Amino acid sequence: DEDPFVTDYSKINVNYIPVKFEDTPEDIAVKKDILQKIVDTVYDIERRVPAKNYLKLYKLRYEDGMTQKEIAHSLNLSQSEVSKRLFKLMDEVKQALK
Repeated sequence: DEDPFVTDYSKINVNYIPVKFEDTPEDIAVKKDILQKIVDTVYDIERRVPAKNYLKLYKLRYEDGMTQKEIAHSLNLSQSEVSKRLFKLMDEVKQALK
């Protein structure tokens, strides 16, 4: 005999609605500063080593969402060279954000 007042919670479907919190003006300012530092760093490395196409590499990977293989094909480079350049670029960005 099942008790009519006992609910089998394992059969209940619960849907959660994500709650979006608005950024405070301080959060927006910090994000803007971080993005500006990233942009400045990418442009700086591009100026120092223009032959490596760091700016184009950054755009293809982080703005266009291309894979390393796709970037390699697009820039006529090996995938390992793309990987090395991305690593160098992100290492410089990390150093700039310290």
